[in-house]
Amino acid sequence: MGNKCVVVFVGPSGIGKTSNARLLSRRFNFARSICITTSPPWDDDDEECCRYVDKVTFLQMIKRNQFIEWDQYGDNFYGTTWESIRLCDKPDCPGLVICSSPAGYPQIKSNLENVIGISLLPESGDIAWLNKKLKDRGTNSPDDIEVRTKILESYIHETKNLELPTVYLGYEPETWERAFTEIIEIIKQAGFKISDR
Repeated sequence: MGNKCVVVFVGPSGIGKTSNARLLSRRFNFARSICITTSPPWDDDDEECCRYVDKVTFLQMIKRNQFIEWDQYGDNFYGTTWESIRLCDKPDCPGLVICSSPAGYPQIKSNLENVIGISLLPESGDIAWLNKKLKDRGTNSPDDIEVRTKILESYIHETKNLELPTVYLGYEPETWERAFTEIIEIIKQAGFKISDR
């Protein structure tokens, strides 16, 4: 990838990893990684960056070493393909953005260069709004919400243990722009020059 960076958002489900990845792509021309998952599609998923496979296919892809990183979340598997690297080939693309689990981040760090990990965590440790957001999406089954709620606290703890630069988000939209500005500053402080489109 040469002098291009790999921005990795790590944090619990619903915190805003995908939303911030979309913003980096739209405003700064970052390539978004390709996620392969066994999860059923959500209404707000971006089919350009998400591909759906069955569990047998996913496990075969693991055996064929097709993932930069992968993890299991509840009953579903998620992984970032090596194919994602090619998305950065355009000269005006400053790098790749990946949404990862705490377990996936060390895999990315060991497989790629120029990695900038950024933890996205709830303000004041308040996870009630994350649960509300999962319910408000209307795309998760009650069983899925229950599984995600149980995993939420452990994900927050595991994310904190990575000791990455951290950006805190809240449920209110006014926190989102501030958080995105902080993300841009972290990337610049790491020595990478990015400019708005």
